[in-house]
Amino acid sequence: MKLVPTGIDSFDRVLGGGVARPSMTLLAGDPGTGKTTLMLQVACGWRKRMGDAPVLYACSDQKVEHLEVHARRIELSMEGVHMRNCLGLSALELLLNTLHPSLLIVDTMHCMSLPSERTGTLVPPSVSDLLVARYAFDVAHARQMAVILVCGTTRLGTVPNQRALEYLFDRVLLLRMSDDQRSDLKGLRQLHVVGQRDRVRGTFAMGPRGLVSASS
Repeated sequence: MKLVPTGIDSFDRVLGGGVARPSMTLLAGDPGTGKTTLMLQVACGWRKRMGDAPVLYACSDQKVEHLEVHARRIELSMEGVHMRNCLGLSALELLLNTLHPSLLIVDTMHCMSLPSERTGTLVPPSVSDLLVARYAFDVAHARQMAVILVCGTTRLGTVPNQRALEYLFDRVLLLRMSDDQRSDLKGLRQLHVVGQRDRVRGTFAMGPRGLVSASS
């Protein structure tokens, strides 16, 4: 299993040195914690280190144009990162077959609308998340890809369906604002790691060029 450092020290440390290939990672967090900013930086960092290997950033709840503006604002070069609006697994599979990415980021899996094969109506989010995760798991191992799925949290700040999802992910991470209201620091911690007992944490501060690793 190959580890690819993203260049974001705190993120790489929480992942044990970088993003593994193949692997499944779930990043959860409340709105406004910087999940999308972090994922844009990860996509950019992966692309720089993997050369010609493309990255697919599948957006399901934001317009690509908005993400492109945000990437320019924090001075990221997104060359080789294919940002596409994507709803549903059929559209995602078409993109995978066309682009053959080495890294897939789905932001967010909650918005990957999945119609029921029997009724045509949308399946409940709890079921949809599991179906998306299962599909991503199969894709990651069949294509030897790294996959990162992004999701929100419940009203209690927990990961929806965490116990069920853990069976499909190598790592489940939670990005949260600091408990100290006077601080703008954000903490990234491991909720689940396959084969590891110690829980590693990372700390970030939001700067003009995105999230930067902080010492505390």
